[in-house]
Amino acid sequence: MLIEVGASKFYNPESDQAWNMLKQLFAAMREGSPFGADRINKFNGGLFAKDPGMDILKIPNRVFCEQNQGQSTQRLLRYPKTLLYFSAKYNFGTASDAGWQYADLKHQMPDNPIINESIALYKQEVGMALQ
Repeated sequence: MLIEVGASKFYNPESDQAWNMLKQLFAAMREGSPFGADRINKFNGGLFAKDPGMDILKIPNRVFCEQNQGQSTQRLLRYPKTLLYFSAKYNFGTASDAGWQYADLKHQMPDNPIINESIALYKQEVGMALQ
């Protein structure tokens, strides 16, 4: 989805197109409904429950991706302050001889500069949206 937003000839870094699409994806996950050409199964547990605070946010495309960022690996890595970079680079879990190792995101965020930068950018964007 983010690669497609960035690849659009109408890409605008200040538009909230990616954010609106992400909210549509969250709604499909919450309800178990189609998203684009795919049908998304319902996710239980309230993670994707409606949140009025999230609905009023306007998060610009530049937080999610830059124009043509998904065009190549080199271009992907050129923009480390985007969600597209984070999702491509961050290792959410690995298998080893000791078993499956994963980051316990429920209890704490792992110490990772990509996550730290993402949190700082998120706080900045939320602060600007609420002003």
